[in-house]
Amino acid sequence: MAHIATRRGFTLLELLIVVAILAIIGGGILVAYDDLDDRVAEGVSAHTLAGLDASLRNYTAAARGAPNQLDSLWAADYPADPEDAGTALAGAERVAILPKNFGPGGTKGIDITLTQGQIDALNSAGITHLRYVDAKGNDLADPDPDVAGASVALDVPNADGAAASVGALLRVDIPSRLFESPRPGSNRNRGRGFSKRIGIGDPATQWNGDRSGGGGYYDNTKIGAAKDDVLLVFGLGTDASCVGTGAGRVQLSAAPVYGKVLPYRYARYLLLYNVGPLGAEFPKAKLQVVMNTHGDFIDEMIAEHSGQKP
Repeated sequence: MAHIATRRGFTLLELLIVVAILAIIGGGILVAYDDLDDRVAEGVSAHTLAGLDASLRNYTAAARGAPNQLDSLWAADYPADPEDAGTALAGAERVAILPKNFGPGGTKGIDITLTQGQIDALNSAGITHLRYVDAKGNDLADPDPDVAGASVALDVPNADGAAASVGALLRVDIPSRLFESPRPGSNRNRGRGFSKRIGIGDPATQWNGDRSGGGGYYDNTKIGAAKDDVLLVFGLGTDASCVGTGAGRVQLSAAPVYGKVLPYRYARYLLLYNVGPLGAEFPKAKLQVVMNTHGDFIDEMIAEHSGQKP
């Protein structure tokens, strides 16, 4: 009589054990990769920062001047004559989507207005114009949350000279292109910027070299500046003269973007230009350091990436 073999399946207990083991393994993988995006962004940005610093210094030497048309980090009313350096911009306010350290109420930036000595130092270095955002397009509130596609009319014209309108600031297509001219067409939502020849009283951001308030000026000295030096903070946007394919010049092919910011934040790298002490300005402004939008320079970023800095 032939023996018929019987097949035995897994018991419920065995299946639960397998599921538990898989859950433990999966949990370990999730823990291991939990902050992978941030760590990759830090590592890439640290290398980008080092290369960008070297490239900008090479550009300055080759072009015999600093890049012009940098992002001011400010919004203001569109002036009647953007080439008029004799009239200060009205309605000045920090750009609302800057990261918190340099945005409204940030601790690493001080609100100032430019003096003639600082303007002379910038002009001698080649910085004659800065880019600003139309203040009408700097409101974080939705123009009308109940109306799809609601827009705000700007004073600044779009790139082809026609009237421009934009959507809500928090819905901007590419936040880092905020300082560009508005795109042609109605209800576009990207750039809302304009260029102005810098003049006395125009708004600017000064690096806060003494955040302790005790006169130590550690934050100035840690980046190689003297304690009384005024360092002005600008963004390196796509309209900067060092970006593009200018004839006869070696230029950056694009303005790099720092990856570790929220989706609706401005993410361009920041350039700190030293114009010297107030009242005793340098003959020519000089590039002091390049930072990310949080105000970290290369050594700090490498320390963060390697886990040395919390």
